[in-house]
Amino acid sequence: DRYFIDKCSKGVLGFIDRQILPYENFAQYRAAEKTALVRQQVKTATPEKSGSRRSSDVLPEIKYSSRGTNRTKERRDAALRKERLRALEKEIEEFENLQKEMEASFSKDTRPEEYAAYAANIEKLSSVYDEYINLSENEEE
Repeated sequence: DRYFIDKCSKGVLGFIDRQILPYENFAQYRAAEKTALVRQQVKTATPEKSGSRRSSDVLPEIKYSSRGTNRTKERRDAALRKERLRALEKEIEEFENLQKEMEASFSKDTRPEEYAAYAANIEKLSSVYDEYINLSENEEE
């Protein structure tokens, strides 16, 4: 919770561009993170230099015909992303339930194999979280 973090911490360490940077509060970190994300998108979205053809050299009917297929492809991709997000939500729920069950079963007699299985579950859950976040950020664009 952002409010909790701002009230209970004297600072925040943020992971941006594979660097750990200090920030005064969570809001400052989020602003820097968004700026870095925009910077990264601008870098990846720079137009490729083509040969001698410019987009204005292309015939208008070719532009119009590709416009409809692009919209169709965008809609299809959006539907596939939403479907994958729903599947990831189910996976997250399953991994979280398994994690709760494992935590409830731990005692002083718990074997190392059970802790290893717990650690593996946490790794899987983390990777599913990462995929979910990446897909949901793409959905917002």
